[in-house]
Amino acid sequence: MLNDESFEDIKITFNEYMIQYYMQKEQFMDIFRAYNSVYNTSLVKNDSARAVEVLAKACSFLVLAQHDNEQHDFLHRLRDDSNMEKIPSWLKVFKLMTTNELITWATIETELKADLAVGAFTGEKAGERWSTFKDRITEYNIRMIGMYYDRMTLTRLTELLHLDQDETETIVSKLVVDNIVWARIDRPAGIVVFRKPSTVDDVLNNWAGNIDTLLDKVEKCCHLIYKENIAHKIR
Repeated sequence: MLNDESFEDIKITFNEYMIQYYMQKEQFMDIFRAYNSVYNTSLVKNDSARAVEVLAKACSFLVLAQHDNEQHDFLHRLRDDSNMEKIPSWLKVFKLMTTNELITWATIETELKADLAVGAFTGEKAGERWSTFKDRITEYNIRMIGMYYDRMTLTRLTELLHLDQDETETIVSKLVVDNIVWARIDRPAGIVVFRKPSTVDDVLNNWAGNIDTLLDKVEKCCHLIYKENIAHKIR
């Protein structure tokens, strides 16, 4: 019923109440969904200034949400939204968070902090949520490092994250517990391993896949050589 256009004013009111409820529980993804529902109503979309305001608030809570497939998908969707051009600071943040490169926190803090002071980053909990945002950026950087490296010394990891060793171990451990990354810390050796050990079945399947790929390439090469021979009438 709420999705019917004739009930949009009620839908907006309902989501505003839900936002207040989720605020009490610090459920950032649920707050984002409520703001996103409001943003996607025609009443808001037809009011340019209001649409940009609601979108900025939605963005502020989306970046605070724990990483998962849904959060990742919405980052990409909103990044391509035409109204994001009207809030360039948030557009820059979303581009950083959807590009497989490390993010320098100092860049966000020095260049964008003032422009990002909307929605989640206002009020008495602004400082606390800004710290949460920093944690999300650090978690993002750990995921990127895990994507490109099998292992890394703990010293080098702390340098890349601009943290001390205790903070680095705490965040990596939290991500492992939350099943966001796979990692193991060898404290005596001072090494963090990001690549899960392969089972016998994994090795065999990988080998079989490589053989299939090789045979496909050999077959294509033979076919191309045959075509060249026909074209140039070579016997």
